[in-house]
Amino acid sequence: MEKTLIRRYINVITVMTKEGKTVPLAVSWDDGREFRISRILHSGIHMPETGGVPVMRYTCMINGQIRYLYQEPKGYRHMETIFGGQVIERTDPGFAWFVETENTAEE
Repeated sequence: MEKTLIRRYINVITVMTKEGKTVPLAVSWDDGREFRISRILHSGIHMPETGGVPVMRYTCMINGQIRYLYQEPKGYRHMETIFGGQVIERTDPGFAWFVETENTAEE
C-alpha cells in the first residue's frame, strides 16, 4: 500500500485582532468534532507537501500534539460601482483552511 498526503478542507474558528491578524482558535471536522488549539507555536509562509502555491502555515498544539494548519487564499473578483458612478474591478480576499492527512491507496 502506498501512503500519500491529501488535503482535507475543514472549518476553523478564528478571531481577527485589531491589527488585522487572523488567529485560529479551534478546528471543526465534518463529523462535528471540534478541537481547541491550545497554542500557536509558529506561523509563516510555507509550501504544502500536497503542492500548489505557498500558503500561510500555522504550527499548532492540539490535544498535546503538534499539528499543521494551512490557510489558503481564495480571492474572487467582481465589478463594483463606487461613488460618482465609476465602475471598478475589485478582488476580495477569502480563505479556505486545510490540513494534510494520510490517504492510503492500494497499489
